[in-house]
Amino acid sequence: MEEQFIVCKTKKSDVNPAGLNSWEKSVIKKMKWFCLQEIKDCPEIIYPIVLPKYLPDILAGKYPKEPIELDMSSGAREL
Repeated sequence: MEEQFIVCKTKKSDVNPAGLNSWEKSVIKKMKWFCLQEIKDCPEIIYPIVLPKYLPDILAGKYPKEPIELDMSSGAREL
């Protein structure tokens, strides 16, 4: 399986589930935005698990020069 994560910025803070398909609507019970500290402190697993490592630089506009290949089970290694 291969997934891509793309940085996107918005000025809106509401979360609108209107675009979800019927299966997504059946399994998603709640949606919300998380700040970095909430991601770090969350007792649940948030994927990719290495997000807290890379997110501070990404939020500061410091993007990696090359894509980062993530091992979704254990961590990341840079390409």
